[in-house]
Amino acid sequence: MTAGGAGLAGLAESLMLGDLLREQPALAVGQVVASAGVDAALREGSPALVLDLLTALRRFVAGDWPAGAPEDAGLNDAAAASGDRLLAVFPARGGPSAVLWIVADAVPDFGRPGSPRTVTMLWPDEY
Repeated sequence: MTAGGAGLAGLAESLMLGDLLREQPALAVGQVVASAGVDAALREGSPALVLDLLTALRRFVAGDWPAGAPEDAGLNDAAAASGDRLLAVFPARGGPSAVLWIVADAVPDFGRPGSPRTVTMLWPDEY
């Protein structure tokens, strides 16, 4: 896993992710990391794929869980409030998988929801 380097930081800023993180995110984000495969896609992927990946990250941090099973969105809402682990699945056009997984670790400080979390972007086969 790689912490977002200059390439990821520049791409994230281009989608105003930095503004989102400074405003009212649904999650307190301490660090965003990408698996080796997602990092390669961010650096070398098609513009459509890069846009999908960064849009997914922006939606995840904002608490915009994809429309899947209704109970999944409810579980993520509850996990965001309680500090439990979150997982959401987003489409990824042209990626090695049709979907991207984004995971937010559980808050390490028990009983302290709102503490910064590590958010990881990965392909399902990299789990």
